[in-house]
Amino acid sequence: MTHSVKKIATAKNIPLLALALFAAMFMGSEVLASMRSAAAPSAWTFEPTSPTDDPTDPEHYVPYSGDLNDLCSQVENICGIMAEEDPQNPGKPLIAADLENRINEEDTRQNDVFLLP
Repeated sequence: MTHSVKKIATAKNIPLLALALFAAMFMGSEVLASMRSAAAPSAWTFEPTSPTDDPTDPEHYVPYSGDLNDLCSQVENICGIMAEEDPQNPGKPLIAADLENRINEEDTRQNDVFLLP
């Protein structure tokens, strides 16, 4: 009798174990996806429509699929930046305060600000 009680108890736990395994896999994949997207900044080129356009305005940037080192010669004026995509403004870079300061100062030391030839 004890043996049959153990079989029934084990059989009833199988659906719960399957549900727990599914939940763990789903949550793990969501966490991994969010970590990958947050960890990889993208290249953006500055595309002003007039000479007075602000290089700290995300609306003046477009995604760039190449290497900014090949496009920009690091002499003066903003050519491009490396930044994450803004989740609140898809298709545009997220320009945080520290990156904004480097853009304004044309500071290329962090390898996220690139200057025109």
